[in-house]
Amino acid sequence: MRVYLDANVIIDVALSRNDASLRIFSKIMDGDLKGSIGSLSYSICSYVIERQKNKAYSRKFMIEMRDNLKLVPMNEKVLNKSIASEMNDFEDALQYECALKSKAHFLITSNKKDFPSEDWIVSPDSFICSLS
Repeated sequence: MRVYLDANVIIDVALSRNDASLRIFSKIMDGDLKGSIGSLSYSICSYVIERQKNKAYSRKFMIEMRDNLKLVPMNEKVLNKSIASEMNDFEDALQYECALKSKAHFLITSNKKDFPSEDWIVSPDSFICSLS
């Protein structure tokens, strides 16, 4: 199963803020799930993690992300669709379009309210519950 992780889920993993996010990342590392992340998320995550922890921790975590998550590059088509999107938050529109591009079965985010109300967009807790 392919899952696309929003930047907030990755930050939750790096800062150990959400058990469900940690379980999802563990399943990706174990090969039970195929995870992907948008290229924009690296800069977002690095910025936040570095502020909360330190540069060395952030870089180490970036390597862990690189080694375990498929990178979904942003291109002009993703950018144009995001610009034309009805979504209020531009960064979330970029994440949404990258998730579509990745052909993920689920987009996992900690802020569902900023995304379209679609069945494949779920919170980390909802996703973990669905696996049980």
